[in-house]
Amino acid sequence: MKNKTLILSALLVLSGCQSAHEENLYDADENLPFEEVKISDTAGSLQELAEEADSFIFSGDDQMHWWKLEDELLENMRADTPGTLGKALQISVLGHTFYEEYDDSRLAEEYIGIRFAGMKEYGTVSAEKQEAEETVFFQLAQDVSEEDGDGYTYMSLPVHRSVSGGYLLCENSEQLVYAAEYGYIPAAIRGSSAEEILKKCISILSNLKEFSGSETELYSAIYRYVLQSVHYDYTTLRYSAAQNRENRVFFLEGATEDGWAVCDGMCKEILLLSRLAGIEAHHIGARSGDSGHAYLYVKCDGSWYLSCPTYASKTVSLPDGRRLDYHTMNYMLTDLDTNEPGWEYVSDAYPEIREQIKAVTPYDPWRKEQIIIGETVYTLHPENADEAVTLLKEAARLQKKCGKAVEAELCGKASVLREAYEQLKKEGIDVMFYSGGTFQGERLQVYVIGGNS
Repeated sequence: MKNKTLILSALLVLSGCQSAHEENLYDADENLPFEEVKISDTAGSLQELAEEADSFIFSGDDQMHWWKLEDELLENMRADTPGTLGKALQISVLGHTFYEEYDDSRLAEEYIGIRFAGMKEYGTVSAEKQEAEETVFFQLAQDVSEEDGDGYTYMSLPVHRSVSGGYLLCENSEQLVYAAEYGYIPAAIRGSSAEEILKKCISILSNLKEFSGSETELYSAIYRYVLQSVHYDYTTLRYSAAQNRENRVFFLEGATEDGWAVCDGMCKEILLLSRLAGIEAHHIGARSGDSGHAYLYVKCDGSWYLSCPTYASKTVSLPDGRRLDYHTMNYMLTDLDTNEPGWEYVSDAYPEIREQIKAVTPYDPWRKEQIIIGETVYTLHPENADEAVTLLKEAARLQKKCGKAVEAELCGKASVLREAYEQLKKEGIDVMFYSGGTFQGERLQVYVIGGNS
């Protein structure tokens, strides 16, 4: 990487978004070391070609670029050019969106040519208008009921202490995603779309700051925040792949501004928030048959996990026609053997990390996360119906205070969870009861309180 220093006050975001008493985040004469993205002309593996394609797209160049292929990648490209190139582009963060065409006329010379769209225009079409009930997670409802603490400034974000790369100047949302994916500190040009998104992310992390006791706790808060604030847009399933570049739901704009996204947009928001919070994460692209999917690899407190927001989100239709989304934490920090029968989590991205995830023990938020009610500490794994009712009545109290439906997922014996539900119904509490699957042989039940109100 080639380093260069620029005058920060001329290029970066200078106004805070969460600290009303602080107008500027930087001293006027402060300089920071910026880096230029280096584009290599060689690639010896799918991962290398994917990363080099992303770097080329970041530059905005829309001309054919030639890469010299090496080792097994060259052999596979000669044997099956469309299939091999498709695998590389699928695991690239930007490549599958901006790909235009390839030229294999020089494969005998060990070169492949690829042309990308140049990131000139994307995300121009918003999701169709849809009605959906807003819900708040039990844990986050407890937080929003408390008085706000001190927020982050740009310079106090943990990313400044957690990545090996330098500052990367970004103009748009996809450049922010690139910076987050490849270990840079994302920075934004004043007045750009990247600036607005970066401000929004700082504000979000400021609201989640009190969860930062450990990486796992903070990631849990980030994951839940994105699930509760972004609805999955099922209408895009009927669109062609050629329309993906047009739709905001595939980008940060859809997730952070519209509140509607698909797997790609949701994962990009989680990726950027995680990196800014000092948590290492990667956007993972994969295919199964004719379907594409995006999820994440996340490193929390020394262990790598698979994390998928898409299959954690469930949708039901209420009697009055409204849509209600509820969620399970089964996919938050797990291994490769998930509960999802409709998707096999197989990707060529980051094979070394994938091997570590195969052996990891899934995180158990129901037993490990604490809920404090009065002076008593509870978990989301109640031993009896009385404990479950106490937890759910606290959720009902918070629901009245925050004015939105509150969802709580409990893990335990099916009889205990059913008895608690029946008790709340007898007491006239507005509660709905949905299955979240199973975890280590026990039932997961999601209670939505206030959804019919």
